[in-house]
Amino acid sequence: MNKGKWETIIAIADAYAPEKDKWLVELSYAKQTGKLRSHRILRDCLVKQQYTSPSGLQARQWKQALKDSVETLDKNWQALFVELKPLIMGNKNLSEEQKHYCFWVLGSYDRL
Repeated sequence: MNKGKWETIIAIADAYAPEKDKWLVELSYAKQTGKLRSHRILRDCLVKQQYTSPSGLQARQWKQALKDSVETLDKNWQALFVELKPLIMGNKNLSEEQKHYCFWVLGSYDRL
């Protein structure tokens, strides 16, 4: 790989990281969990609003950063749910009905 191509790759990576970080921050709030169901809904809305990346990424690149962010947050939430399930089951202070409700809430981002 020549120096010019390498510099282009570095420039894209330098722009991609803050774009992904921006989406991670914006989507990490509890009120935003419903958007983790599908990045496409948010992407389509942004396309209609003619979103442009503040980092200067091309459209396909910011869309990938958005997708990566949604997938990262989804995996984090899913890992948390896996940790919570045995804690809920083993909690002697919760009735069976309360445990059932906890699992019901964990079953959907909209309910969360």
